[in-house]
Amino acid sequence: GVITCKKKTIHKGKIICSFVMGSRRLYDFVDNNPFVEFHPVNYCNDPFIISRNKKQVAINAALTIDLTGQINADSLGPLFYSGIGGQVDFVRGASRSEDGKPIAVLPSTVTLKDGTVVSRIVPHLRPGSGVVITRGDIHYVVTEWGIAYLFGKSIRERVLQMINIAHPDFREELLEQAKKVKYVYADQKLPLSISGRLSLYPDKYETAFEMKDGKIIKIRPIKPTDEKMLQGLYYSLSDDDKYLRFFSRDRKFPHKFVQPLTTID
Repeated sequence: GVITCKKKTIHKGKIICSFVMGSRRLYDFVDNNPFVEFHPVNYCNDPFIISRNKKQVAINAALTIDLTGQINADSLGPLFYSGIGGQVDFVRGASRSEDGKPIAVLPSTVTLKDGTVVSRIVPHLRPGSGVVITRGDIHYVVTEWGIAYLFGKSIRERVLQMINIAHPDFREELLEQAKKVKYVYADQKLPLSISGRLSLYPDKYETAFEMKDGKIIKIRPIKPTDEKMLQGLYYSLSDDDKYLRFFSRDRKFPHKFVQPLTTID
């Protein structure tokens, strides 16, 4: 495609940067090019300047992320791997932007030098690892297994969302570690198939259709992370509606009743 920058809110039609590093072709491109403007770092990385662009999307890479949403992006334990760069600035700038999205991305696993495959979604960050993005700032996390939205969620909701996008080979282990520190219920389950193996989310059943007024309605299978929403639905219903939908007029709808409805096989 062609980058024009015409839809930016500020600096329309311009690429804004503080420095460039690359090939001779890159240097020839920026040399005396009015399409490219250089500004000081304290301007380009100012969250309040960044947020003035509507629909600002900030995509940052992570080394590891723990189950509560803390992002390590600069060290392997106490061994420094890189600097934090502008991650915090752009995460907060995109958060403030109208319809903006701060996104953290990482592969779900990494293969070590000895051939061992380990999860990059971990119960806890390694001792000495720096927290570059706090659990209070994080919004979206993306792996090859899906998307987790963590902003404003409880610890239990975050843990289930993160396990849902971890590599399937590590999900049960992550769940057991979460139980040990009481991040989730002691009887918390992951969906299993009839054969007893871990069941992956059946995204093939997701669908969407357009209403007459133009609204898009999306339909998908229920997930364990939907437990709170299902409880909210139950408590919003009249006694008659509760009976017709759930065969009960009970005023309480606790975890032990909700979990079987959200953990499909």
